Amino acid sequence: MQVIPKHSEPARILRLKHKRERQATESGRVAFATKEGHYIMPVVSIIHCEAWDNYCQIYCKDGSSLLVSKTLKAVAAILSVNGFLRVHQSHLVAIGEITFVGQDYLLLSSGKQIPISRTKRAEVLEKIMERVQLV
Repeated sequence: MQVIPKHSEPARILRLKHKRERQATESGRVAFATKEGHYIMPVVSIIHCEAWDNYCQIYCKDGSSLLVSKTLKAVAAILSVNGFLRVHQSHLVAIGEITFVGQDYLLLSSGKQIPISRTKRAEVLEKIMERVQLV
């Protein structure tokens, strides 16, 4: 872990960021700010996230979605410790929701097809194999 001087402004921001990431992991819940207010949801209810410039569309198991003013990179920093994987420049998916890995796409439990980058395909397969048993 990186040691940061306690009294600098960047240090305060980094400490808050690390605290937020730990809280998401420990509680199993995350909060996202939208223009309507703050949504607090269990991490397990999220299937995947899609980048839209500086916004991120978050898709849930119940069929709802949420548009937040965070980049996919910022959302990935919080969710990656909870079993999410960046599979494409524009997509972050819950590893447990992947049901099929094709040559250039993934199929999720919701039936949605997500593109997978050629450079990330091997990493995705490796992460899936760590979590499942081959028959």
